[in-house]
Amino acid sequence: MSNSHSSTQKPRSFSHGFDAHWQTIFPHLQRSFRSLYRPSHGVFSHLESFDKDQIPFLHWTDSTRKPGQKKLVILSHGLEGAATSDYNLEAAATLHRQGFDVWGWYMRGCAPIMNPGHLLYNSGFTLDLKALCEHATKQGYQNIFLIGFSVGGNVTLKALGEGLNNITAAVCYSVPLVLADVSAHLSKSFGGFYMKRFLTSLKDKVQKKEAQYPGSCALEKLPACKDFYSFDDAFTAPMHGFQSAQDYYERSSSIHFLSSIHTPVKIISASNDPFLTPSCFPDPASLPEFHFYYPNRGGHCGFGHGKESMAEMALDFFRQMTNFDR
Repeated sequence: MSNSHSSTQKPRSFSHGFDAHWQTIFPHLQRSFRSLYRPSHGVFSHLESFDKDQIPFLHWTDSTRKPGQKKLVILSHGLEGAATSDYNLEAAATLHRQGFDVWGWYMRGCAPIMNPGHLLYNSGFTLDLKALCEHATKQGYQNIFLIGFSVGGNVTLKALGEGLNNITAAVCYSVPLVLADVSAHLSKSFGGFYMKRFLTSLKDKVQKKEAQYPGSCALEKLPACKDFYSFDDAFTAPMHGFQSAQDYYERSSSIHFLSSIHTPVKIISASNDPFLTPSCFPDPASLPEFHFYYPNRGGHCGFGHGKESMAEMALDFFRQMTNFDR
């Protein structure tokens, strides 16, 4: 991957013009098209969570590999994504071809069937990822790698900062490190296009959860939820024990957990990402143990294919950290 001066230091400028949106949307369409020709979407399974809910995940495994050869990557999808999101499937296919077992998990409420428990996911809910990592260790995996996309990157970094150990290395893409800033910014970015799409599906999840547990969600507040802050204040925060949306953002933003991470981590975010604010690009000099890559192009999780695809960049970093053969 490129290691030019402009990509390894904090960007001096941030461009959110048309190219930023095109580089976000077009790669998604390309990956979705390519996914039509993949032979397998993995095997569906699930793990019981700490509160007796289910953590569904897809897995791509090779039973012919000996225990010492087994390496696992756990993929964490983004906001309103899924284990079958285009970026997840493309990463899984590439990583599995390179000798990794792969698990792609669904955050609560994101699987094809609504989770049976009371809770939906949030951008800082780390308990399910920790449970999957513990399960992987019990399965005999000695090398566990994590990849997080967008909100999945925030969850990954927060989990590592909270003390998740036995992880060999992690790569996180397009991470909203400061949730309050990103929440406010998405109300304006591209005329609120991205926010409106996310809010539509988030509101649908709340209605489904209310149907499961009548009286659990104050549906009368839904019409007034015109942005992320009002939605999180009315639903996400009370569901997960936060005092307010601001309390939720402050306590769940992974920016506060970076200094506590001891696992080798690389954060890759494009300076033209239309989702992110300058606060989501820490100065690498302030975190010398971290690896940063801030390319000028790529949009939000829109990094291309070939050597600059998300899977290939992760593979390069994992190889650097462990010296495994590709």
